[in-house]
Amino acid sequence: MNRYDAFAECAVTGALSSSQLRELERCDRRKYRSLLGELQEDLAADIADLDAAQTALACDLWRQRAGALVDDDEPAVEPRRTLNTAVAGDGHLLGRFSLDPAGRLEFETAIDNALTWHGKQETRTAEERRGDALFDIMAFFNLNHAGNGTPRHHPHVSMSMDITTLDAPSAVNDQTGELIDTGCVGTKLCDCIIHTILRAPDGTPLSFGRATYTVPRHLFKQVAARDGGCRFPGCNRQVKFTEAHHIHWWEHHGLTDYPNLALLCSRHHHLVHRIDLRLEWINNWDLKITWPDGTTRTSQPRGAPPTRRPQPRAA
Repeated sequence: MNRYDAFAECAVTGALSSSQLRELERCDRRKYRSLLGELQEDLAADIADLDAAQTALACDLWRQRAGALVDDDEPAVEPRRTLNTAVAGDGHLLGRFSLDPAGRLEFETAIDNALTWHGKQETRTAEERRGDALFDIMAFFNLNHAGNGTPRHHPHVSMSMDITTLDAPSAVNDQTGELIDTGCVGTKLCDCIIHTILRAPDGTPLSFGRATYTVPRHLFKQVAARDGGCRFPGCNRQVKFTEAHHIHWWEHHGLTDYPNLALLCSRHHHLVHRIDLRLEWINNWDLKITWPDGTTRTSQPRGAPPTRRPQPRAA
C-alpha cells in the first residue's frame, strides 16, 4: 500500500485499523490503480468511522463501481459474502457475516418469509423471532436439500447395543466428537434413521445394521393427513417443515404408531424435549400440551381426522 500516500499515512497515524487496511489492499488491483490513486483520500475518509463489516461492504461497493468505470476484459468483481463463527463456552454459536446488496435482499426476504407470530400468546422479542426464523430456515434446508439421503433427509443415528448410550446425560456427535444435550438427542430420535451397531465385549464394532426408519414414510403421511402441519398451539408451519414426535417418547419405549405421533416443526419439537412438555390427545385428536408449571394449551388438527384408525401395512 506504499504507493498510496493517503493509506500509508492512515496506517502510521492509526486513523485506519489493520482490518480496514486489509480491505483496502483488496482494492489494489492493477485495473483499479489509476482510479484508486485519484480517489484514495476520499475513500480513506469515507471508511474512517466504519466498523470492519461496514468497511468490507463499502470496499466491495467501491470495487463494483470502479469495475463499471474501467474498460477492461477482466471479469466483473464477484460479490464478497463472508461468514465467521465460533463456539462459545456454553455451546452457543456466535458469529458475524457480511453480505453484498443482493445477498442482503435474499437474507431479509428469507427471514421475513420464515417469521412467525403467535398473536396474543406471543412472548418472544423481535430479535428472538428473527433468530427462530433463521433456525427454521436451516432446519427446512436440512430436511429438503437435494443432496444424497432419504426423501425426507432424516438424521442418521448410530445406536450402540449398550443401552447406557440412551440413558447417559449426553450423547456425542460422531462427526465432531462434541457432546449433544439430551433435548436435542430426544428430538432426533423421534424421527430419524437408526443404525444398530453390534459390539464385541471389548467394544470392537462387529457389524453395522441396516437402516431402519423410526417413523415409516407411510405412517408419517397418515399422521400428516390428520395434523396438517405443526400441532403446537398457534404455530402455522406446514407439513414440509415438520417432524414426527413420539408423544410417549421413543427413548422411553414409546410405540411408533398412529396414536402416539404428532407433527411438530423443528423449533417446537426441540422445545417439547428441552423443557419436557407433556402432550396428550383429547376430544377427537385435539392436542393438549401441559407445561411443567401446569399451564395448558390445546390445538386442533388442520387435516380431516380419519373416521377410523389407519391399519398398519402388512409386513
